[in-house]
Amino acid sequence: MARRYSNTPFIQNPETKKRQYETTLYPQVTPRSSDIYVVTVRGDRLDNLAFEYYGDATLWWVISMSNDISSDSIFITPGTQIRIPTDISGVMDQFQRTNTKR
Repeated sequence: MARRYSNTPFIQNPETKKRQYETTLYPQVTPRSSDIYVVTVRGDRLDNLAFEYYGDATLWWVISMSNDISSDSIFITPGTQIRIPTDISGVMDQFQRTNTKR
């Protein structure tokens, strides 16, 4: 499993000289004909779905961004149809370009 914030760069606060994380920017995830659509059931969570489809629970944000899920919860309302992007390498490339040292 990937480390938390492993893709987020650090900056040094000029006043305190302490390191802090930069803001992470998440890309728009364009729909593709190869995407998978699922209907959620009770207990489904974004992190568990990410682990099931990508083998990495930290990629929950890909599913969240793909479906405009902006709640503070990783749980999904049962019966909701969601899109699971299959081009994860393309999404990660876009994420890296967006968050490369600005």
